[in-house]
Amino acid sequence: MLYDKHKEVREEVAERVARERELPVIPPFDHPHVIAGQGTAAKELVEEAGPLDYLFVPCSGGGLISAARSLHLIFRPAAR
Repeated sequence: MLYDKHKEVREEVAERVARERELPVIPPFDHPHVIAGQGTAAKELVEEAGPLDYLFVPCSGGGLISAARSLHLIFRPAAR
C-alpha cells in the first residue's frame, strides 16, 4: 500500500485501512508478539553456535535488538 509521507501519517493510514477492512493493526516492531517472534532468531543462533561472548544485531525499529538482547541475557548473562 502506498501513501504520501509528506501529507499522511503512516499509523493513521494503517488504522483507517484496518477499520475499513475490519482487520487488526500489527505494529512492525514494537508489539510484544512481534518482539517474541524476532527473538527466535537469537534463540536459534545460540542453539546452533553455542554461547557467544558478543552479539551484534542490526537495529532499525528496535524489535529485533530488544528480543535478541533479552534472550541473550537468559542464555549468556555476562555477554555484551
